[in-house]
Amino acid sequence: MSEQYFSVHHCLSISVIPMEQGFELPDHDTFEAEIPEPFKISNTIVQLDLSNARALRSISDDIGYLVDVINQQSRKLNLLMTHILMQDDDPQYRHLTLSFGGSQLTFHTSLALEKNQLLRLKIFVREEASAVYCYGRVTNIVSEEDRSLITVEYALIREDDRELLIRAGMHEQSRQLKERAEKKYQLT
Repeated sequence: MSEQYFSVHHCLSISVIPMEQGFELPDHDTFEAEIPEPFKISNTIVQLDLSNARALRSISDDIGYLVDVINQQSRKLNLLMTHILMQDDDPQYRHLTLSFGGSQLTFHTSLALEKNQLLRLKIFVREEASAVYCYGRVTNIVSEEDRSLITVEYALIREDDRELLIRAGMHEQSRQLKERAEKKYQLT
């Protein structure tokens, strides 16, 4: 069993491509080679943005205007990157997550999936202007009326991508907690 990370309830667009019975996970080099180039680029951009954010925090407040301009340029690139990544989202495989985290995600589907079935996943993290390409394994299926709730653990994922999902989950949890606190404050 893989290491467990917290999950947050949040809707992300994902592509779920069921793998045929007997499919085996690729080795590391084959996996790296099959990751679409925009996914690799987005991860590099996210890493650079994090590095730049740390550097900008250490700069004096005297150049606040320059920091604002740099942040605006970064947002423009993020919007463009999000658009490029979404071109890899095939509507026939599109689903929305109920929750996601660093070790698993959940979603509803009408696809006939089986426990332990491997899935090729593309997880689009719009808020981070990035996407994750990985493989997952169905670990739980809860049948409902006309669809099922599927839990998928990541079976093959780059560590940088796992960290991106963890960071995105923390950002979303923080946003939800802030929103909840604001609602509570408004009620008093």
